[in-house]
Amino acid sequence: METKEENNSSLSLAVNTTLPKSAGRKPNEKRGWAKKKATCTKPSDLSVIDPFQVDTENNYIFRFLENTRIMVCYGCGKRFRSSTAEVPNPPFDIVLAKKEYRNYVNELGQLKLSLRREFVHYHINTQCILKKDLLFDGQKILVTHNVTTRLSEEHREFIQERLGLQL
Repeated sequence: METKEENNSSLSLAVNTTLPKSAGRKPNEKRGWAKKKATCTKPSDLSVIDPFQVDTENNYIFRFLENTRIMVCYGCGKRFRSSTAEVPNPPFDIVLAKKEYRNYVNELGQLKLSLRREFVHYHINTQCILKKDLLFDGQKILVTHNVTTRLSEEHREFIQERLGLQL
């Protein structure tokens, strides 16, 4: 006599061998659980920071808008650019970023808090940052080697004027 365990395994075997691989999906629909692999064509497509090496939860970093979907300042709510295809001219093509629990309004109009820290972006302006982080200090800004090599003299003067940082 067959035990319940043997019966379940033979039933599973029968079902798995007779069902097509696309069962439960529309024709030509791929599996939803497979993650897309990141693709990039050149080194500048990569993020300028390595989240495993830079503490982005307690510090701010500079990020260039090129090859990103960054659109809105978290502090003032104004747009950095009108579309993702547009990249502003220097020095307005760089922003400050930090990982924070983000406030947002859901589709029901309710104020919510993100479940995990996400990158938020700010204008290079202390007034924008102070709207969300009352304890902001210029010493919390980390400048990676990758960013310093891309900064023009125009960027450096702009950062000096707005944040008081000498780069």
